[in-house]
Amino acid sequence: MLLQLLLLSLLTIGACSGSTGSGIKIARVLLLAKTAEREVRRLLRPAARQEKEQLSRQVDSWDGVDRGLFDKLRELRREHATRQQVPAYVIFSDASLRDMARKQPSSPAELLAVHGVGDKKLADLGDDFLACIRAFCETEPDGASGGN
Repeated sequence: MLLQLLLLSLLTIGACSGSTGSGIKIARVLLLAKTAEREVRRLLRPAARQEKEQLSRQVDSWDGVDRGLFDKLRELRREHATRQQVPAYVIFSDASLRDMARKQPSSPAELLAVHGVGDKKLADLGDDFLACIRAFCETEPDGASGGN
């Protein structure tokens, strides 16, 4: 940073001393633009990081999660993981299962709004997980018990 300020000062002095070299003026403008861009990014970064942390806390939270549905979804995840011979977290993370148990999606579009569900997992796993949620909600009419 100190080196940049020194260079900027020298460029400014050179440009103001009657130099007609357009190369120095262009270099000064480029340096100013680059410094301004870096500062704007630095100033905006904390806000983006704070939003990401807040979303992470919300997804990791147990608030509003139906524990019974979460357990059923974990069983289904374990079955898929065993069948595919992969670790369970590859199928869906616990955060994704909590979000499913919280939101209780009933359509593919709603399932896409769940943390960790994209087009590929929706195509591969969506029908099974939606069926599990639907079956749970039919057998447990007061399904959204709020994280017991």
